[in-house]
Amino acid sequence: MITFATFHVDLSDRRARRVLPYGAAFRDQYLQMIDLMFRSASLFHPNCRKVVLTDEATLFPQNWGDIEIHRFDIEPKTPMFSRVVSQERYVQQYDFGGPLILLDCDMLFNRSFAGLFPNSDFDIGLTYVERNDQPLNGGLIILADRHPEICSQFFQRFREITESDFSDKHAWFCDQLALAKMIDLDSTVSVGEQSNGRRRATVDEARIELWPCATHNFTPENTFSTILDADQGSWLLHFKGAQKRLMPHYWRAHLEGQSGGGFLSPLRRSISKAAIFMGAVYESIKWRLPKRTESPAA
Repeated sequence: MITFATFHVDLSDRRARRVLPYGAAFRDQYLQMIDLMFRSASLFHPNCRKVVLTDEATLFPQNWGDIEIHRFDIEPKTPMFSRVVSQERYVQQYDFGGPLILLDCDMLFNRSFAGLFPNSDFDIGLTYVERNDQPLNGGLIILADRHPEICSQFFQRFREITESDFSDKHAWFCDQLALAKMIDLDSTVSVGEQSNGRRRATVDEARIELWPCATHNFTPENTFSTILDADQGSWLLHFKGAQKRLMPHYWRAHLEGQSGGGFLSPLRRSISKAAIFMGAVYESIKWRLPKRTESPAA
């Protein structure tokens, strides 16, 4: 059984705008994203375990199905560093009865990740893009269940580097900067000609598998036209930043119907697709309109 664990702490609107400058969303929006992310996880991974890592004060719905809430003594003012700390503590107490996938809440699964594990020997799985400063994405970290001690040691080292080397980035980006310091993308090895961008590295005793974000952690452009069709080329869609607005539309148009939803589900799906289409038309018209300019004052 795969366990999916996400992180969330409730921030005031003012604090959220200060520490989350890229597409800040607030309590109700985050709870909706968490719910949709776990629904998509269950759609492709039946009977999976769903976990939220949080602080001691954040409130959640009392009756939230089978979602587990795990609380830690962490500082919400530094959400990215606190996420690393809570992830390390959860990994230390995890029983490794199955793989563990740590992920952002603004994600939707497009297919099952279960096939990654039977025929591979990696300990830690990550996704990457070709960029200089932050090539490894901290929003998706996959832990296989073969060597729990190696996974725990990796996370301890991860937290130590995040804490000591990037203390000025604890609100944002410290995790990705630490991963980039631990794993030099230029030193990784391609799996082979048919790898589709898959690469490998070793950090201490941990065997690292790297997949391109384009296939395993894809962020669509922030336009409705990009989600008119279901993206079957990506295993996981990541609606980060301002793209968060597209996440519920994609769910209703392309995924909700696969999870049942009753006899009204086809109608809701048709309405959602129509709304996406109208949004795409509006964006197209807006881009073609001449920009209004103000005449200088006399």
